[in-house]
Order: sequence, then structure tokens, then C-alpha cells
Amino acid sequence: MNLYNWGKINKTNIEAYVQNKDYKGLLNEYYTMSGMSLTQLAKSFQCSRRALGRYLSGERQVPFAIVKIMLQSVEVEAKSADDNSDDNGMFVWYGGKDTLFNIMRAYRVLHFKWNQFDAACNLNIPIEKLFEYESGKRKIPITDLHKIMEVYGLKLEELFPALVSYDGRKTFLPLKPVSIFEIDGVKYNLLEDKIPLYVNPENEELLLWPSFPIMRYDKDGTALLNYMPKELTIDEYVNTDDLIFLKEDLETYYEYDFEEKKLPPVYKHLLEETSDKKCTRQIYDRKVYGITFLDDYKVKLDVSPKTITFDLRDYVFSDSVWYSMLQDETYFNQGKLQYVGNEIYQNLCIVWPDGQYVRIIELYSDKYPSKYLAQKRAITSNTIYENWTLYK
Repeated sequence: MNLYNWGKINKTNIEAYVQNKDYKGLLNEYYTMSGMSLTQLAKSFQCSRRALGRYLSGERQVPFAIVKIMLQSVEVEAKSADDNSDDNGMFVWYGGKDTLFNIMRAYRVLHFKWNQFDAACNLNIPIEKLFEYESGKRKIPITDLHKIMEVYGLKLEELFPALVSYDGRKTFLPLKPVSIFEIDGVKYNLLEDKIPLYVNPENEELLLWPSFPIMRYDKDGTALLNYMPKELTIDEYVNTDDLIFLKEDLETYYEYDFEEKKLPPVYKHLLEETSDKKCTRQIYDRKVYGITFLDDYKVKLDVSPKTITFDLRDYVFSDSVWYSMLQDETYFNQGKLQYVGNEIYQNLCIVWPDGQYVRIIELYSDKYPSKYLAQKRAITSNTIYENWTLYK
């Protein structure tokens, strides 16, 4: 009897092996029915003969990659029920403050529409481990992390939405309070959706705020060193909501020393106190039709019927690691006009691929201080920018 016919006749038994997680029993029966030698079978599984012997004896756990090959060869689709969601379909996150929140489960279910068994086979990770990774009960080791990113096609900061980078994706810090994330163009809000995608073990809303000391990671996800707020770069400090710098007494804040730091103008606006200064223009209504990048880090804006030139060297040659990336002229010329947030004049920016932004209204307020006044208002999350100001 060939394997296909065996699978057709014994489908129920094969499914039972999977449901009972008896992969050793399945492998032994598969070996018997295949008629192959140990060497031939090992070759079909792309493993060594010695390793296969250990799988058959139970000395080592049968890899899910081999389980997947067996099921595919006999054309049996075995299902395994997920067990870490409640009756409403919400996903339970058990991780503490030392475990980075990940969207593995949501991405698996919503994007791939896989159950845990499907994912375990495709990732070659045991179901028990997969459940612990997805629910935050266990940190993901580097070897499995790389497999997950490769199979799921996700970048590090997409898999862990709290991570942000201000040095060209060389290192990452979990500085972003996670409340909103996106999968396949659909946004999910953990705090405002009627039925949130994730909840805590008490079936309550999930609050995912960073706390210090905070771990820095390299681009591969390897943990590096713990950092306190005063040890962050100016980019990491300024572009992060001040709430996460609140000390344990809930009254005082970590202070950052900006003395002798050459800040890009946008940071000066973010850090300055609200001014009572008056300006001559009551409405900002500058419509920009196009942009041209010039030599010496200048840009020319088409504000028909005329053009106006702005010098961005105060951004490019500041002490900001993030904005200093603009010193690469090829990269500098990749900037585009783009709204960040609602399509209103105040939100029009020059935005670069790594996220650096210069607001057009700030260029005007710096060049014509008597006409335009930038005043800080509320600080709220606005897509990738954690600090964002409203202007009059």
C-alpha cells in the first residue's frame, strides 16, 4: 500500500495522532507504511539518519517541519484548536513589563488565517512554544525570532509595535506606547475598539506603556543594554511622549540635559513653552504645489504664483543622529511633500524614507517670526510621530 492510499484509508487515525500530539506514533506508522529504508526516509525529510532514529525512538521531539511533510504527502489536513482566546475572539496577553508585546497571534489569524498547528508546521516551532511566544508567556529567542520574521515577512518593528528607531534602523527602543497597530490596512485600537483585539488575563483593556530602565535592541532583535531617560539620544527623548518619563512617585519626571546640544528647529518648537506673543497673520493658508531640492541642503517650494527657498542646514548639521542622516545628499533628495495626520495646511511636511520630517509651517515661522507663530498644544500620538504639536 502506498502512502497516499494509506492516508486516505486512515485519515481519522492520522488526525487523532495530531490532535493527541503523538507525533512519534505518527512517524513510526508512517515509516512502517512507507516501505522506505531509514536512509531513504531521512533523505525525504532532509535530516540525518541518526536524527531520524532519535525521532523514531522518542529520544528527541519530532520537528514540525517533518510533521508537515508527512501530512502533505498523504494529503491530510489536520487541525488543532487554538486555546488562548476567549469566546468573543479576543486574544489574551500574559506578558509582563519585561516582555515585548508582539502581534504574532493577530497576524497569524488575520493575515494568514492559520491555526496554531499550521503556524507550528510552517515555522517548525512546537505548538507549546508558539502559544507561549504569542501570549507573552515566554520571550522569543533569536533563532526563532528570525524564523518568524522570515516566514511572516515582518520587520522587527512591525512584529513588536512598541519599537522605534532614530538611527536608521541600527538600534531600536520600545519607546512607543502601544494602543494602535495596523494589519493589512486595518487599524486596531486596543483602548477604543468595542471588542479589543487583545486583553489582559482579567479580560480588561491592555495597557502597554514602556517603563525604565528600558532595553535597547539591535536590528536583529538581540538585546543590548538597559537605558535610563537621560541616556537616550535627543531624538529618542524628544520624539517620545513625556508620560513615559514619569518617575515611580507619579509626581516628578526624569530630566534631560539639553545644554550644549544643537537642536534641529523642530525640536526647539516641541520643547518651548507656550508663548503669548502675537503675530500679524491670523490664518496660515500656504498651499504648496511642488518642491525642488537644491545644493547646500536648500529646498525651493512652489507656492504659486511664486517660489520661496528655505535653508535646512540647521536640521542637517544639528546634534540629532536622526536628522544628520540627511547629510547624505542622495538621501536628502528623497524627501517628499506629505501630510502627516489630517490633510490641513499645518500638517504638510517634507518627509524622508526613515521618518524624518520638517513641517512647512515651521520653516515659515522660523524665516518670518513676526508673521507666523508656532504654539505648542496637546501632545498626542500621530501615526509614527509620538510628539506632535498643533499650530496657530
